Amino acid sequence: MFWKLLFLCYTLDAKIIKNVNLQSCRNCAHYKPAIYDKCMYFGTKDIQTGEISYETANSCREDENKCGLEAKYFEQSKYVHFKMLLYHIQNPSPFSAGIITYILCILSYTVLKTMK
Repeated sequence: MFWKLLFLCYTLDAKIIKNVNLQSCRNCAHYKPAIYDKCMYFGTKDIQTGEISYETANSCREDENKCGLEAKYFEQSKYVHFKMLLYHIQNPSPFSAGIITYILCILSYTVLKTMK
């Protein structure tokens, strides 16, 4: 009886996270967090004004005709840390100072590592 109760407690506490092994949009070259989490790969051009309205990254990932869950058009961004830094500078939060410091440390380490 004790083992059944222990097993029940464990299974109730276990977390089920969907899509944990899939690519993340924030690491994609087409993802732009500074403009409301848009995917710059999919959009529609207004033929009168010439303005392009881009799809949200979430809607692109939900639509299998676009990127889909498997991220068909995913391209690894070389500038993930710069994008995150720019986003936190443009959209400050109470944690931005710590995040910016952390990102600057990572960037300086990466630059120093490439110089050797």
